[in-house]
Amino acid sequence: MIILDTNILTKSGIDSATTDLVKIIRSSGIERVAVPWVVLEELTAHRAVPYRRKYEAAEAALRSLTEGTPWPIRVPLPQMDLQRFQDEWREKWLDVVDVVPTSEAVLKQALMREANLLPPCKQVTINEGGDTAKIGGRDAAIWLTAVEYAREHPDETVYFVSKNTTDFGDGVAFPYPMNEDLTGIEDRFVLLTTWYDVMGSSHSGPTTPTRPRCVRSSRPRKASARSRLRPFV
Repeated sequence: MIILDTNILTKSGIDSATTDLVKIIRSSGIERVAVPWVVLEELTAHRAVPYRRKYEAAEAALRSLTEGTPWPIRVPLPQMDLQRFQDEWREKWLDVVDVVPTSEAVLKQALMREANLLPPCKQVTINEGGDTAKIGGRDAAIWLTAVEYAREHPDETVYFVSKNTTDFGDGVAFPYPMNEDLTGIEDRFVLLTTWYDVMGSSHSGPTTPTRPRCVRSSRPRKASARSRLRPFV
């Protein structure tokens, strides 16, 4: 199983060589390619937030124009349908990757790690006054989703791919408690940091002793975005 972090797909976009390769690998059955549910929502948010801001800017511009014009201006602005917009983009990404559900237990553990500043969570300074904030809950949820999948599928090798070497590391050593997360699955949980590494692992075998199992994955049927968020079995 290849599990991708958000940053592997956001830099390339929905129509790119990277997503084309993902589709080819996925449809060929060479490997399953998926993202944690949190990643799907982040990918969707990367489109939905700018859309909402543009709509609000258009709404403000129309209101300003109306207030500054001595005669009535009747140019109705369509109702913002953020839910529909989000569903459309979930559908687009579900044509590229499958989704690994993020369990309630993982979400709770991720929030606990952020509260206690346990890796991959951390504390950052947010202004010149020295105020700080705890961040990384979503990173923790993404990491723990990949780990949970590996534990629940003992016959598979999991390739977790992320460019975020600052928080996830380079795959050589992991800080506490991430090192303990991998207890018992070290030989079949591989952290890769580039898409090039994925291609190398798929064609010439991973750098670890265990070679991945090839599991066929069928292309999802067209359905609503919610109905297509199904767990792997």
